[in-house]
Amino acid sequence: MRPRSRKITVLAAAVCLLHLQLLVSQITMRNLMFLRERLMESFVQEGESLLFLTAVLLRIRQRQRNLRNARRRAWVWPRPQNWFNSLLTTHQLDVLWKPHFRMERDTFEELCRLLRDDLMKQETRMRKPVSLEKRIAVGLWRLSTGNSYRSCGLQFGLGKSTAKIICQEFEEALCRKKDIFIRFPYTVDEVQDAIDNFEAEYKFPQIIGAIDGSHIEINAPPENKEDYFNRKQYYSVNLQGIVNAQLLFQHIAVGFPGSIHDARVLRLSGIFDLAENEEILTAPTRVIHGTLSRPMLVGDSAYPLKKWLLKPFSNRGHLPPQRRRFNLKLSAMRSVVERAFELLKGRWRLLLKKKNEQRHVSVAQTVTVGCI
Repeated sequence: MRPRSRKITVLAAAVCLLHLQLLVSQITMRNLMFLRERLMESFVQEGESLLFLTAVLLRIRQRQRNLRNARRRAWVWPRPQNWFNSLLTTHQLDVLWKPHFRMERDTFEELCRLLRDDLMKQETRMRKPVSLEKRIAVGLWRLSTGNSYRSCGLQFGLGKSTAKIICQEFEEALCRKKDIFIRFPYTVDEVQDAIDNFEAEYKFPQIIGAIDGSHIEINAPPENKEDYFNRKQYYSVNLQGIVNAQLLFQHIAVGFPGSIHDARVLRLSGIFDLAENEEILTAPTRVIHGTLSRPMLVGDSAYPLKKWLLKPFSNRGHLPPQRRRFNLKLSAMRSVVERAFELLKGRWRLLLKKKNEQRHVSVAQTVTVGCI
């Protein structure tokens, strides 16, 4: 046998032994590198053999990584979930519904009946689906606490991805029902009821709602992020709300960039065009000090003065006492929308945290569900 053939044979035998040792004893990569250096010293004159050995060692390293990543995973990890089942089946714990889910048990059950057709899943031979009550509870828990999907899943014995899907389906289903809860008064009877409530509370005629804007903080979006940087020095989307005397939202417009002025948001929201074209806020009318007045909204000085939108007098330090009293009365009435925003963010703590969703549709859905 020639010396070159003898060296190649010895090299092949060494590689085979090295591969066998890796499979049997799972030697570390440090030992592999040491053996590689020894073989390189022995066969430094054999360029082809050295390249072959290097390729074999890289193949062994890749195989070791594949074996390490191919560990067997469980179908469902065991997670504690008995606390919610106890809360659901034991009426003695009804006092805990309000602190945990921001609503009474009766309201929760009514919400389950409303969303049953949208969220109920079919049971298959694979395994039982997550129950309707738990799906709604996970969505409410995330809204009320602002926790991550991982924390919400662990709280209810679910995985992170499962909790995320459940929360998204819950928000989408409830957004489809938003017209049941968020309704602007269109008929004469609805407008008159809103006027009577404001007049009974604040002794001010022809007011059906208060309008204002609020910022919902988000992370900087990947595109056009400068449009979302507001005057308060953080990234946000605008939430415009119209609230009645009972602090209930009658109309919302959410998703506009945070740098947009409140007056422009009003023009883009659809309410402006409807009111200007006299499709809303036209009746019932009332004569006040010789002037025929339409039903009106009340806003702050950022909004334009219209026949259907009342704003305070501009105060440059020379207002007469009568106009100052008018501004004070108007501010007290306009505070209902600011109180509604405070209750909204205090009740659903998720709205106080930065939204990590990159799609603005997801942010708008979350805010809409909170306003409901």
